[in-house]
Parts: sequence; structure tokens; C-alpha cells
Amino acid sequence: MSMYSEKDWERLKNFGYLEDFTYEAYFRGGEKHVEELVGADYVLPFSVEEILEAGVSSLSKKFIKLKTPKEVQDEIKQAMNENKGYSLIRVGDGELLTLAHDLLVSTEDIKSIPRLNFLSYAGVNLPDHSMRDLLANNMLEADMVGIPFLRRPTFQQLFNKLAKHHNWPLEHMNLTRSVINYELHLQTTLFQDLLSNQRILLIGNRMMEGETVLRNAGFNNIAGSIPVENIYSVPQVLSEAQKYDFDVAFVSAGIPANLICVELAKCNKIAIDFGHLIDELINNTKVIAK
Repeated sequence: MSMYSEKDWERLKNFGYLEDFTYEAYFRGGEKHVEELVGADYVLPFSVEEILEAGVSSLSKKFIKLKTPKEVQDEIKQAMNENKGYSLIRVGDGELLTLAHDLLVSTEDIKSIPRLNFLSYAGVNLPDHSMRDLLANNMLEADMVGIPFLRRPTFQQLFNKLAKHHNWPLEHMNLTRSVINYELHLQTTLFQDLLSNQRILLIGNRMMEGETVLRNAGFNNIAGSIPVENIYSVPQVLSEAQKYDFDVAFVSAGIPANLICVELAKCNKIAIDFGHLIDELINNTKVIAK
């Protein structure tokens, strides 16, 4: 979300800048690049917005289509009908920073920025190159990958840099938006259908609370719940999951969810990164009605 309203931003653009930093940031964000590309011997009498529109239009054949919630739902249901495993993983800033550390950005730089000091909460302690490489491999192992649509430094911009670094074949990958867990809840009946008709295993530290919420909502096909301490406890979690009779796993476990979902799919299970949707259900800010 921008720190300026649209009205304030237009005023700053049209009538001058309140601070030198604001001017410099705006200049470096667009005009500087145009200036360098055009060169000192020419002028290009168009605004940055017009130049961007023309550039984006010329690249339209390079657009990569993201799967819609309906398409994702259909794929999951088809996998169930064919008795196949299916993994839906999502990559946000935590996964991307883990993937990028000591490749595109140093561990020291990440740790020096206070707002990025959440990775231990998400289940990973940096540096960890083996987990970084495993996550990178899972980008090609997963059946569906949710990626950021926000073009922010630690979101889509970082994802694009990682894709180039690893030479990921984006045009051949099955991609959707990283908020697909919320979109499936709001735009489809997938979760209601699964909870009503399949045995569901809940995996994550708040899933015991989530199990109570879902049972109180009338969903009684819950096989059980398993906590996840961190990414290093994934083998133990997978071993524990083998004790349950289930068809589908909802996984709300931060970065470890990536590994758990891919491995469960190899065991012919449907595994969905449920994310913070479980917190919303527990806090009653969202509801799955039977």
C-alpha cells in the first residue's frame, strides 16, 4: 500500500515535491531510466506513464497467465477423481528471502533490516543453504505455485530475479497468485466441498484450535491435527502424518508448508498451503459455512 493517497501523489507530481527524498525516489523510479536509455542527444516527448504503457503493450506476448481460483479448484478436483496427489504451495516474502539469501542478497543484509526479522517465526533460521536449495527444487516439484502479484522489492521483483537466476521455465510452470488460499475461500466452494466429503488432516501450530472451529461449524471429517515447530521438524511431521487416514491436508505452517505439501503429494495426497486463513477462521474474521 502506498504511503500517499492518489490525491496527494498527484499533487506531489504536478506541483512540486515536499521533500528532496521524494523527488529523488520518483526520479530514480522511472525518469532516470528513461533518461539513460534515450541518451543526452535526444528527447522522448512522452511521460513515464505513456512510455510504460507502450513498453508493456510491446511485451504482451511475454505475459504469463496465472491460473484463476476456478481453474485451481478444477485441477484439485480432477486430481482427486483420478486418485492422484496434488501439491499447492505459495511463495511470499519469507520463502523468497530464504530462496534469495546468499545468492541475490546476503544473510547479513537481510538481518540488518528490522522488518525482515520474521523468518524465525516463519520456521527458518538463516543462513541455511541446504533448505534454500530444497525450496528452489520444490518450485519445479509442486503441482501449483502461488506467486506474488505485488511488484514490491521483496515480492514479485525478487521472484522475477530468482526466476532468472535459476532459469525457471515460467511459461511452462503451473502458476497462480500467492493469495490463492483466500481466493479459493472467497470465490469457490472448494474448502466446503473438501471438508464435507473428504478426510482432512490439519497441519500447523494453530490447527488444534482450527479443528475445534471447523467441528463447531459442522465439519466432522477431521482426521486430526499435527503441530509444526519449524522447517527442521518436517521429517517428524511427515512421519506423524502417516499415522492418520486422510485424503487432503490443509497446511498452515509458514515456510515448512512448502516442503510438507510437496512431500505429501508424492504419497498420493492432496496438500494445500492453507496459510493464515486458519487464523482468520479462528479469529472469526472469516467463516467456512457448511
